Amino acid sequence: MLAAAYEELDRDSFAALTLDRLARRSGVHVSTIRRRWRTVEGVVVDLLAERSSTLPTPDTGDFHRDLMELTQAIADFNNALRNRNVMQGLIAAAAHDTGVEEIVRNAFVRRTEEVTLIVRNAVERGTSPRTPTRGRSSPHWRRRCTTGCSSCAGPSTSGWCTPPSR
Repeated sequence: MLAAAYEELDRDSFAALTLDRLARRSGVHVSTIRRRWRTVEGVVVDLLAERSSTLPTPDTGDFHRDLMELTQAIADFNNALRNRNVMQGLIAAAAHDTGVEEIVRNAFVRRTEEVTLIVRNAVERGTSPRTPTRGRSSPHWRRRCTTGCSSCAGPSTSGWCTPPSR
């Protein structure tokens, strides 16, 4: 079922996703889907839980490299059309469903915990970050993590956006 939802979201937006489309794609009767997940949001919540847990927390031994690899993995995840469709749908659903709101919040908390683990590993190794991690939570950095920062040409060796060439 989750694979069918993921395939549908690769073709169309969350708003176009219906239980009937999921039933056709998966070959499962719509009443079975309703019994298990109740709504499209229920299916997509499980899909988010499955897909977001596939991002590994890097531990290369280099603090900046670990942050860059995690940031790149998050940006790659969010730049895939179907993943954007999942997130857009869940964020919209969270506005009126406290269960979905909690799941979306937990997904973002998990990302924060991953960064905390990277910092903790660096401290345990006795390496300290060359730049304050506070800057990594700035709106600019957050935009880059969630959208891939379409206003730049990509990451530079310093870990900050590279301005597009003119």
